[in-house]
Amino acid sequence: MVRTLVTSFLILIIAILSEAQVLDYSEPVRLSSSINTDGEESMPLLSPDGNTLYFVRALSSLNTGGRYAGPDIWSSSKNDQEWKKADNKKFPFNTKRNNIIAGISADGKKLYLLNSSPSNKINGIFFSKKLKDGWDKPELISIPGIDGLGCTGFYVSPESDVIFISMKGTYTWRRRFVHHFKKQIR
Repeated sequence: MVRTLVTSFLILIIAILSEAQVLDYSEPVRLSSSINTDGEESMPLLSPDGNTLYFVRALSSLNTGGRYAGPDIWSSSKNDQEWKKADNKKFPFNTKRNNIIAGISADGKKLYLLNSSPSNKINGIFFSKKLKDGWDKPELISIPGIDGLGCTGFYVSPESDVIFISMKGTYTWRRRFVHHFKKQIR
């Protein structure tokens, strides 16, 4: 009897406390045609200062290689309250293959990228540093053993200390990866 009362009381407390966790969202606002097109826009990331929007666009005739090539990385900057026309030409690393943005550093001076290789194998992720006149040639962050594991997605935290990987993997592979990555970022 006491056990049932205690359990009921705990359930009531949890229900009351969970009501305090309700988040209030505003209605979504559709961005103008300077960003939204007939193509497929996805994976938006906002720069730390909130003035540049990076995203991936597929099925666009303006992509490197045309409409049916892989997606490109695009960006738009804010002019007062309006977003300027998006552009993909400022990213020299856009190719005919899949080009995806996977993160932005906290200072906004480093982009993390996922680019497929000519063999369509993924050997890791890349990063590119912002220079005075554009973006530097991407450098590889090697992730051993990832090429054959059905990798589906990456995200790098702004502090660049965590990489989220959505993939099918084994316990042994995860242990090897954590050890390798800790050595590489030191």
